[in-house]
Parts: sequence; C-alpha cells; structure tokens
Amino acid sequence: MEKVLFFTSYPISHIYPLAGLIGNLISNNYIVYVLSDIKNKDLIESYGANFLQYPFDFTESCYENDMNNYRMKCIEYAQQGKHKEALEEYLKFDIASVMNVNSTRKKQIKKIVESINPNIIFRDAVDHFGKIIANEMNINVIGYMTNNMYSINFLKTNPNYLCKIFMNGFEMEKYLGINYFENFIDIELNLYKKVEKELCAEHIQPLNKFNLDEEFNIIFSLDELQPKSSFFKNKEYLIIKPSNKNFRVNNEVEKDIKTFLETDKKIIYIATGSIVTRDISYYETIIDELSKIDVKLIISAGDKTSYLRNYVKKKNIEKNIMIKEFLPQIYILSKANLFITSGGFNSILESIFHRCPMLILPIASEQRLNGYIIAKRKLGATIYGERNLKKYLLRTTKQVMNDGVIKENLKTISLNMQNENINYDKLYTYLNKKKNV
Repeated sequence: MEKVLFFTSYPISHIYPLAGLIGNLISNNYIVYVLSDIKNKDLIESYGANFLQYPFDFTESCYENDMNNYRMKCIEYAQQGKHKEALEEYLKFDIASVMNVNSTRKKQIKKIVESINPNIIFRDAVDHFGKIIANEMNINVIGYMTNNMYSINFLKTNPNYLCKIFMNGFEMEKYLGINYFENFIDIELNLYKKVEKELCAEHIQPLNKFNLDEEFNIIFSLDELQPKSSFFKNKEYLIIKPSNKNFRVNNEVEKDIKTFLETDKKIIYIATGSIVTRDISYYETIIDELSKIDVKLIISAGDKTSYLRNYVKKKNIEKNIMIKEFLPQIYILSKANLFITSGGFNSILESIFHRCPMLILPIASEQRLNGYIIAKRKLGATIYGERNLKKYLLRTTKQVMNDGVIKENLKTISLNMQNENINYDKLYTYLNKKKNV
C-alpha cells in the first residue's frame, strides 16, 4: 500500500480542513501518517490517520537572539525618526521568526521520514521541513493551504494597494511615501536573502505561507473566494471545498444562550479567533458604539470575559449584551444577522454557509486580504486599522446588516457549498502519474 506523510501546522484550524482529504486517501487504500503538535493527536487519530509528534517545538525560531537584535534596532531607528530603516528591521525580525530549520532539527525529521518511507509528502504552506527533506530525499511533494492563496503573483496585480493591505500600511504612507509599497515585494525578497546571509541560515522559501508552487497543490477554499491570479504558471491547483459536516448545528447549547437569542432584535455575534486575541480597548469600542442601536450583542471574549461583564454592568447596558468565555459559534451563526470577526478562514466559511454577513476587523496579513476578498465579493465589509474602528463601525454595521446584495450573494454561495460533490479525480490522476514514473 502507498504511504502518505502530512507535514502540518500547529493551529487546530489547520487540521480541521484535512478530515475529508485524509478520509478519501484512506478509502483509496493509502496509509496516512500525520506529523503535528501533540495537542492535535486525538483529532488526527479520529480521522483514521497515524499520528506522529514533532520531536521539538517547530513553532520556535532557531534565531531568538538575532530576532531580539533586529527588534532593538527597529526601536532605535523608530526613535530617530528613520521610518524606512525601522520597518526593514521589523521585517528582518519577522523573517527570522519563521526560520525554524537547522541541521540538528533536519536530522531529527529526516529520521522520522526514513522510518515511514512515504511515497508522497503533503505539506502545509507554512511548513519548511517537508519541502526541504522531500527535495533532499527525492520524494514527491504536494502543497496545501487552509486559507485562500494570496501569492506574489496576486500581490503584483496591484502592488501599491494590495501590499499596503498585506502590511497594514495605510498609516505608514505619511512616513514612507505614497509609492513605497509599489516595490514592497522586491524589498521583502531582498531582505530574505540578507537575513539568510547574516544568520548563515538554511534557505527557506520567501513568503512561503502565501505561495504554493509545487507541481500539484491543494487549496481548501471555494471557487468563489480564491483569486485565480494567485496561481503560478505550469502548476496544478485543486480547490477543495469544506464538507457540510463542518457546519452542522448542534442544538444542545446552554439554556441561557438559547433564551438570549430568542428575540425580534437583530443579533450581532463578536468573536476574534483562538490564536491571536484583542486588547480590552477593542471590545470597549465595539460595545460603546453598537449599544447605541437596538440590537443584541453576543460576545466570545476569552480571558477578557470577567472585565467586560463588569464594564457593561457599570454602564447599565447588560440587558442586551451576553458575554461568555467560549460560545458555540456555528449555532450562533445560524441565528445571527452580523458576524464581527478577525477573518480567520474557517470562521469565514462557517459564516457563508449559514448566510451570516460579515464585518471583518483583521489582525494578521492573510486576514486583511481575506477582508479585502469578502468586501470585493460583496459578502460583507472590512475595516482596516483600529484607529478607524470608532469612526466607521456603526455606519458599516448598519450598511452590512441591511444590504440585500450581500444577503443574496451569501445565499447563492451557501447553496453551492451544500452540494456535497467533492471531486478528487485531479488529485488521483496526479498520484497515479507519479506511481508510474
């Protein structure tokens, strides 16, 4: 039987989309191994795959001291008003933070790969080890991405604007000049080379988590969302839409949540994701602004829950606001009129399936580009930068909740998602071709 080895990323949001693909490979007599973080073990094994644990923390850079040096230089330049130099030191810090490959770690991973002897490797776009070792051991490799792909090709279609979104650079223009981001990609690629040289580091693919350029690649997204301008010439891409199982509503939720949502008022659900959370001022601004209109707010606040409950109590506005540490997201999306989210891709797909308009307030680079796509496809709106939040939140919220075009577009794509036909023929054509080489 053919053996498959997955190199995954650590967030659980990067594991969920693999369920259907792993199940399909197993049903076609492939033995599947998945290399991941220990916290993902139970979920991976529930898919029928063999779990393998990374022998080290693969999220840690090999160059922590150098990262600190870049950070200190960034601060120093900023204090001197040397804004371009400060940004470039920050970018070098960011590049060094993803350089997690050295000879010792590579030997450890290579030993695992040799013990499995896979016929093919599937690697998450954020992975470096699978790509490097597959090349060294002459193993066929398939790339995959659990978000839209926003490649260098995509950014180059309108570099000054899209790179500005990518870098949250709208506030930087006054310091860097209005055309700085026109050449941002070249600046970034040159900095990768510079950092590799300065640190004597193993070569890694620049902007790897945004670029899939293997011979065959899988994107866990929707045809309606993925910009085709991202694709590289002479490479194959298969877009796999999520299974309906991911969006099933579990009605067994706490009674107080059900009671709160039984209302004639419009419901706004606010959640920022599980990886990067917001500071208190973000929630305070949302609560202050949206309590001005006759809606119900239900907020997933994590460790900010206790503070925010006291905050709304002091303002005497708790009647129409529910705040909990965790909330059943899919159940709430099936009831909500607006989802305020930082724009993680699983949340976007869940929102589309349940036809809930989105207001994306992004944190990370890919979330900002997700927001751009959601606004462009008229499935919601986005606001860039917390400085703009108070200025635009109330107006944008009203617009999105009352926009008939957004509702119709969500309905159309949701109906397409409900068609369970996921065609893997393109994948198996490629795999069979590689068997015969």
